[in-house]
Amino acid sequence: MQKHIIIIILTFCLLAVGCGGEQKARDTHDTLLRTLATKQYSPELIRSAIDYQDKDTLALALDIVIAQCPEKDADSIVKRSLNRFAQVSAERSPDGRKTSMKRVRALVAERYLNHGDTTRALAMLDASLRDTVPTKVEAVKNLEHDGRLVTEMLLAKGDIRGAVETYLRNLDTCNSVIVALVDARDVKSRLKDSLVSVLLVLLVLGIITFALFFVDRLRSRHYDNEEEYQSVIAQLQSSTDSYQQMLVSLESQQTDNRREVDMLHRQIDKIQETMMQRMQTGKIIYETLLRGDAMPHTLKDADSYLIDYMMIFFPEKYKQWQQAYDKVTPRAFTYLILSDMGHNDTAIQEILSISASSVRSIKSRLNARRR
Repeated sequence: MQKHIIIIILTFCLLAVGCGGEQKARDTHDTLLRTLATKQYSPELIRSAIDYQDKDTLALALDIVIAQCPEKDADSIVKRSLNRFAQVSAERSPDGRKTSMKRVRALVAERYLNHGDTTRALAMLDASLRDTVPTKVEAVKNLEHDGRLVTEMLLAKGDIRGAVETYLRNLDTCNSVIVALVDARDVKSRLKDSLVSVLLVLLVLGIITFALFFVDRLRSRHYDNEEEYQSVIAQLQSSTDSYQQMLVSLESQQTDNRREVDMLHRQIDKIQETMMQRMQTGKIIYETLLRGDAMPHTLKDADSYLIDYMMIFFPEKYKQWQQAYDKVTPRAFTYLILSDMGHNDTAIQEILSISASSVRSIKSRLNARRR
């Protein structure tokens, strides 16, 4: 148990330091491994490196194997470890693609060189150079190609160590380019997402604005189609005047028109009775609203009764409103009457049992129709 804890702590230390290709960090890792690790710890270190997919840790663990195991056994362990690392990488890849083993093979080649085994170093470096896992980034392709050419030139001159070190530096550069491109792509993606979000918000606001405009236009058409209030009392009075003229005409004739005259009188009396009933109802509504009580909504055309009452008993006020506004609707007339009584908008809203927006709409229509 204690052995496994040491392995886990060691691996996390290696991951935290982030081997990144810096020589000083690598030397520190070498020293740490050589101090804590022995031959019996090597399998655990290798399994931990494979499990965490840490190529630098794997290379350092294999360094211990190369240093402490016989050549034949070391070759077998190195080969199995590299194959297992690649297999786990492919299994964990979302699309099952083969992972690049260039860097880990080059690091193992460097370990062989450190132990003076140039033959195995060359073989491992050659395997790294032949690793042709494709990449989507064209810039990295070009860098790898140039690094491979320089490495091969150094090998041709017999400078194996220079070739390995150059190749490792080139791989580190490629990794840095990939990280930079991924970061730039992430920034671009975030900017794109932000732009899409802004466009969506603007689109929603545009739709809401258009909907409000459309509703407002419908309301405006509805209000424009509303006719100016026509007083029922005025219509009844007009009918009475017509009947009176007909009476005068009939009475001036020498013929017997008693039947027609009686009928006209009955019509006039009926109209007068209707007008009196209407005035009484209008008075009740007026006094109800004056107290601040709710409009009697059970009565059909309550606004009409109230306005007719105002026209008969407050003719000057009624005439003033007719002259001040164009096409005043029954509800707008009622609002003017309630305002004249001293009620504020909140009280009018409660008296008429309407919403605050309806009160604002009435006021807006009155302002638009002011002469």
